[in-house]
Amino acid sequence: MIMLSKKIQYPFFLFLFPVFFVFHGFTENFYFVSVKSALLLTGTYIISSLVLTGIFYFFSKRLHPAALMAAFVMFFHFFFGSIHDRIKEYAGNSVFAKYSFVVGAFLVLTVILFFILKRRKQFSRLTQYLNILFLALILIDLYSLVVQSITNKKKLTLSRLSATNNACNTCSKPDIYIIMLDGYAGSDQLKNILFYNNSPFTDSLALRGFRTIPNSNSNYDSSPSSVASLLNMEYLDSTEARNMRQKGHIYAFTRINNNRLMSFLQANGYTVFNYSIFKVAGQASLTGGSFVPANAKLINGNTFISRLEKDVLLNVATKLNLKWYLKKSLYATHKENEKLFTLTMKIPAVKTNGPKVIYTHLMMPHHPYYFDENGVARSFEELKKMALSDTSAYLSYLKYTNKKIIQLVDHILLNSASPPVIAILSDHGFRYFAGSYTKYAFSNIMSICLPGRDYSLFKDSMTNVNFFSTFLNTTFHQSIPMQKDSTSVIDF
Repeated sequence: MIMLSKKIQYPFFLFLFPVFFVFHGFTENFYFVSVKSALLLTGTYIISSLVLTGIFYFFSKRLHPAALMAAFVMFFHFFFGSIHDRIKEYAGNSVFAKYSFVVGAFLVLTVILFFILKRRKQFSRLTQYLNILFLALILIDLYSLVVQSITNKKKLTLSRLSATNNACNTCSKPDIYIIMLDGYAGSDQLKNILFYNNSPFTDSLALRGFRTIPNSNSNYDSSPSSVASLLNMEYLDSTEARNMRQKGHIYAFTRINNNRLMSFLQANGYTVFNYSIFKVAGQASLTGGSFVPANAKLINGNTFISRLEKDVLLNVATKLNLKWYLKKSLYATHKENEKLFTLTMKIPAVKTNGPKVIYTHLMMPHHPYYFDENGVARSFEELKKMALSDTSAYLSYLKYTNKKIIQLVDHILLNSASPPVIAILSDHGFRYFAGSYTKYAFSNIMSICLPGRDYSLFKDSMTNVNFFSTFLNTTFHQSIPMQKDSTSVIDF
């Protein structure tokens, strides 16, 4: 017992604190943050804690004060967002809420705490308390994770059992390409608001066997909500949708990951390829490939460095015209589009044991509007000044997007072993204009190419929620009831 007591006095909290912080965030965002991202983030924070301990040990020459100082700095980093938000809640826009004051106060506290700890002789009780505290918190989160895992597994099993019960063993099972174009306006909005006739593009699709819905709309004006309702073929729970205004898009993200469409297709032997910005069918997004992957932002988005980068560094870089920093941020979406487009071009040649379904989500013609209609790249200076509401640049980028999609469609049709299904959709329309927002923000594109060209169930007026129900009823002889078409603004 004495030996155990002495071991507990070692500063294990240096490791336990980062593990708790990441594991707690992982548990809260279950099924959205990948295990790989969480482990990488944990390793980064543990190394940071050890480096800080080494720095403070250099000055104090004692392990326990150095470890406690490192934990204090990590605490400030981990919970800076909550601390700063609370200060702003009470202090408003006063000097007390400014970064310079908050960081200055933290540095003063750090110096004071360092000298207090340096003089202190005994740390056994405090060290034991912190070790036990973080270990207990980790165990509580572990219990929560196990409960969530069992609950979600039961739901997923029920979903797949339902899909299996409706499986069509005699149906032909073509490869399915779902191409989502983020922010692509429908013909209604293009014609009435942006004064552009998009028929050259839809006519080109028609020549390739596509059926484009003349009057189509998304159900939500928010990408996560729109995609969630599309892939689940049902509306979001109204209570959860309202809660998203306070809690963010987590509910929609979860519905995208565990969606009815992919469950049905997997039950029918399909292999899923996720080339989107979301986690789908358990596959993390391939975009955001920085050292700490993008999905980990749900854990570390409110840390000091993340907040500093978001609130301060970008403004400083803009004022100082630090092009190397600004270009990294400005061209990130373009690099991701290129990556996902290239992966989709390669997929027809990929061999699988059965049919495959590919979900590609391109941030096109979404801002930034990187190219004009002739494929000429806009300069960095031009992009930097370009407003979201620049309709001329948006339309030019949309025309460029049309050419890229025709290129992609032709490549898929030419290189597929058998005629595939290709669905071209958008999550919402162009949202950055004055007036009539609630009517035209939902105007989207909805076009599909079926091997048998049977479009009898596809009406001239549809919303996203009924698109895949109609597809499954047509191709897999299902009897999924249609939802009443409606639209909702997710305003937060």
